Amino acid sequence: MKTTNNVQKAITKTLAVIFSFVLISITVQAQEFWKSVLSNSSFHQIAMVMVDDASTVTAATTGTTDATFYYEEESDADLNLEDWMVNESYFGMGLNYETEMESNLELEDWMMNENLFTGVAAWFSIEADETLELEDWMTDTNYFGVRTVEVEIEKDAELQLEPWMTSAKTWNI
Repeated sequence: MKTTNNVQKAITKTLAVIFSFVLISITVQAQEFWKSVLSNSSFHQIAMVMVDDASTVTAATTGTTDATFYYEEESDADLNLEDWMVNESYFGMGLNYETEMESNLELEDWMMNENLFTGVAAWFSIEADETLELEDWMTDTNYFGVRTVEVEIEKDAELQLEPWMTSAKTWNI
């Protein structure tokens, strides 16, 4: 049973790899297909006109007739601000916005009645931890193997000015 499961897993993985290779080869061929379709259509001419910075593009470069295409850049006319564009009655739809104030909360008698709130408190009990006691072994230094550490303070040597530090050749001054 275990062998058949392993064989089935191996076959599934092999089929997945083969299927991946087939899909990759199809997508590579599809890229070449779309390149050939776009290079032999009017879309290619339009794309060439849009990309080229020169003022004319000859159709001879695309492999078609000897026609020449001219294009010029267009711009829209300036927009004018009209009165209705700044009139709030067109856009406000008559809505009035008011700031709403909440009233202050008041303490009522039932809020102070402890009999109303005892049901939940009965479920909880307060536990107190036992007081900790200090035992002899806790303060015994032999038990923990306390070691003394010696600290040696090192002093750096005095800094001295050397000739290369002030040389103009060293610092390209």
